[in-house]
Amino acid sequence: MPPETISGQIYSGESVDLFSVGVIVFILLSGGPPFRLPKYDDSHYKNLVTGNFANFWKQHDHFQFPPLFKDLMLQMFSDNPSL
Repeated sequence: MPPETISGQIYSGESVDLFSVGVIVFILLSGGPPFRLPKYDDSHYKNLVTGNFANFWKQHDHFQFPPLFKDLMLQMFSDNPSL
């Protein structure tokens, strides 16, 4: 779930859709989800939604992600779809 949904906001358009598609793309490339639970006490999720991508990628160092993929994920996981 995107951060907007968890915080109780009403569906906020394409940023929610992009986040969800980003999760699917991540799974397709890596074979696993980017986080365990969509909750702030899940360190993977917290790093992801707070924009702490350096720690997020360190937690997923078992797979060598191409730089273009990381950039795409940064944009898809952002709550600002204009990035």
